[in-house]
Amino acid sequence: MLTELLQNALQHGLVTGPGPAPAGSVLVEAARGPGELKVRVEDNGAGLPEGFSLDAHASLGLQIVRTLVESELGGQLAIRPRPGGGTSVRVSLPVKAIAVPSGQPKPGDADSARDSGASENPAAAGKAATG
Repeated sequence: MLTELLQNALQHGLVTGPGPAPAGSVLVEAARGPGELKVRVEDNGAGLPEGFSLDAHASLGLQIVRTLVESELGGQLAIRPRPGGGTSVRVSLPVKAIAVPSGQPKPGDADSARDSGASENPAAAGKAATG
């Protein structure tokens, strides 16, 4: 899904500048909140065609993204003109909490490496053990 959105932003959104590289930029932002993951992909390029509608104008790639987001993952997809020019794509996906047995470190828990005796820096751990 993200690959297709980025490819569209680079291929269709950014226009060719005076040099060999495209002019413009692409912003990718992801944030997890209670029960959901939000992803935003924005470019400041050419923007959407006049009267763009995901139902009528979307490429095969965008239709696949829409099917994946809405039908397979139960999320929402919105594609709109970006204020100031370009395109803004927002994806919202439901996320279920992962149940972790009591006494087990949670994934991504900073204390989990310390509690297990592992070092956060394997190279430093090797030096400390040998030196």
